[in-house]
Amino acid sequence: MRRLSRALPRGLFRASPLLLALPIVLAAQAPREGPGQQSRDIGAVTVLKPARVFDGDTMHERWAVRVRGDRIEAAGPAASVAAPGATVTELPGTTLMPGMVEGHSHVLLHPYNETTWNDQVLHESLGVRVARATNHLRATLLAGFTTIRDLGTEGAAYADAELKQAVDQGIIPGPRMLVTTRAIVATGSYGPKGFALEWKVPQGAEEADGESLVRVVRDQIGHGADWIKIYADYRWGAGGEAAPTFSLEEIKTIVETARSSGRPVVAHASTAEGMRRAVLGGVETIEHGDAGTPEVFKLMKEHNVALCPTLAAGDATSQYAGWKKGEGPEPAVITRKRAKHMDRTSHYGVSAARMAADDAHFDMAKEDIDRVGVMFGTTLGVYDYDFILANHALYQGERTWDGTDPRVGLMAFPEACASQISMELGIHGPSLTFAETCSSALDGLGHAYKAIRYGELDVVFAGGAQAPISQPLVSAFCMLRGMSTHNQEPTTASRPFDKERDGFVMGEGAGILVVE
Repeated sequence: MRRLSRALPRGLFRASPLLLALPIVLAAQAPREGPGQQSRDIGAVTVLKPARVFDGDTMHERWAVRVRGDRIEAAGPAASVAAPGATVTELPGTTLMPGMVEGHSHVLLHPYNETTWNDQVLHESLGVRVARATNHLRATLLAGFTTIRDLGTEGAAYADAELKQAVDQGIIPGPRMLVTTRAIVATGSYGPKGFALEWKVPQGAEEADGESLVRVVRDQIGHGADWIKIYADYRWGAGGEAAPTFSLEEIKTIVETARSSGRPVVAHASTAEGMRRAVLGGVETIEHGDAGTPEVFKLMKEHNVALCPTLAAGDATSQYAGWKKGEGPEPAVITRKRAKHMDRTSHYGVSAARMAADDAHFDMAKEDIDRVGVMFGTTLGVYDYDFILANHALYQGERTWDGTDPRVGLMAFPEACASQISMELGIHGPSLTFAETCSSALDGLGHAYKAIRYGELDVVFAGGAQAPISQPLVSAFCMLRGMSTHNQEPTTASRPFDKERDGFVMGEGAGILVVE
């Protein structure tokens, strides 16, 4: 059913050009006819009638989809897509939705937390890896992904291009594949490493530099690459840290050569300098971007370069490096990546909750996670006003919404901090937020006490957090004459029960108790 997308109106299914019914549509995902196979009747009409259709924007009840042969012909209210003589397939209890697109996959690898990369590249035969990839492709399709961009065979030569042929010919089930074959690395920068220096160890990607880059790009295109992948940086610095590999001129050479045949270029880049060179060199997407800076991300926007952040990759690679998830401190790389997606109030709240859990010797593994809750107070929500001013496109003088950081929208939800605490600690019970000015945190404690007293919960993380110190808020409360003017005595300026109190003192932080 992979061809169905090509007749699908773009305006209707904007989220993805592919359609998939969950959980049963794969029965209709018949392989395409290969050589010698009998052609299907291109005039046969089937009407699919699920419980609902999600078009990428909106969930529609009582919609249907009409398919002629292997092409989607119409989608809309059931009466509008009916056709005389059509075969009607009822799909009760299901949702028909656009197929999902996986932007960064490696079907020829194990999951990153299953075995080490070196073992796969050096010890596993090509046949074994292709057999495993065949299972991965089928599982990916069954999970609802109808297109994948596979970014490198990691030592398996051109097997991805050959697997793509097998899928296209209907030999094996799988999603549409966009492949990069071997990928390109600077000489000496990639792996496997750690062997005696006199040995020439097979590498996980193809090495090239300078003038040889043109030949290697063209050779990979000739072997079936839809995209050209490069490693703009890698872990080959003096101390093993990530450092740039190709020069800006080398990246421009790669991009110019690839574009001459209509191929885009994708760059692995985790350092700010590697990302900068990749952007200026003309790549289409950057993978990872862990150490990207505001300046680099602005440059990406100016050059219309997309980011594929691969959020789960660091988690998985840390696990196969020895980290036992949930059994100790998380690696710094995970903490840093997670921190980028939190507002300041949530940072305070999560930190305080972790400290409270440690102080209380709280062990989630010994608790019923459904009977552990969060009851949390915040007066002003989680808005980070300085962040908004710095990252909202309209405040930066741009006459468009396109440059606005999407995290600005997440800050509209006052319950964000309580939710972050629940997610960080693995809490499955109620996560409640109370916003009642100065008594918000106390109200959270009161509700925690009641939940424990009446047997509703066993443990509650209760308290509050706030991060209001920003130029807009301080200025506003000064204009309202709400803040104390005892600047000469800041340590005694906050006197909430003093008859001569002249205002409050603004501060920020968090306080969490483990109530049980």
